[in-house]
Amino acid sequence: MLHLPPYPTFPQLITSRLVLRELTEEDIPQTLEITRFDGKPPRDLEEANQMIRKIRAECLEGKLIHWAIETRETGEIVGTCGYYRGFENGAGEIGYILLEKFRGQGFMTEVVNAAVEFGFQTMKLSQVFAITSAKNQASQNVLTKCGFITDGVPDEKEDIRFERLA
Repeated sequence: MLHLPPYPTFPQLITSRLVLRELTEEDIPQTLEITRFDGKPPRDLEEANQMIRKIRAECLEGKLIHWAIETRETGEIVGTCGYYRGFENGAGEIGYILLEKFRGQGFMTEVVNAAVEFGFQTMKLSQVFAITSAKNQASQNVLTKCGFITDGVPDEKEDIRFERLA
C-alpha cells in the first residue's frame, strides 16, 4: 500500500554532505534562478513566492513532495528535488535541479539516491522514473549512476525516459 504525502511532519533526508528539507519562502532569494512550476520560471520574487505556495498546497493534497537541498556544512541551498505529477500505479516521477555553481561535485547523485530510497522505502513506490532532455548528458549520467535504465530513444520532444524498479 502506498504511503504518499502529506506526512504529519515534513520528511527530512540526510546524506553525507546534504540535507533535503522543506523549501520555504525564506529560501526563494537563493533559489529564484532554479524555481519552476509546471516547467515555467517566475518573472519576479512575488511570482516565485506564489509558486512555492502552490507547491506547498499540492504537497498537502498528496500530489507531490518538494525538497530544498542544502549543504550540511554551510546550510547553503544548492538546488531542489522532488516527486512530481502524481503517483499513478505506484510510480513516482523524480525531478531535480542544481544551481550552476554546484554542478560537477556529485551532489545530485547523492540526492537522487536518497530520494529514490525514500520513494521505495517510505512511499512504497514500485517504480521511480525521470524524464530528461536528450541533450542533458549530466542528468543522464546521474540517473545511470543511480541505477536507472533507459532505452535511450528520445521521444518527439527530444526527451528520454529513465526508470528504476523497486
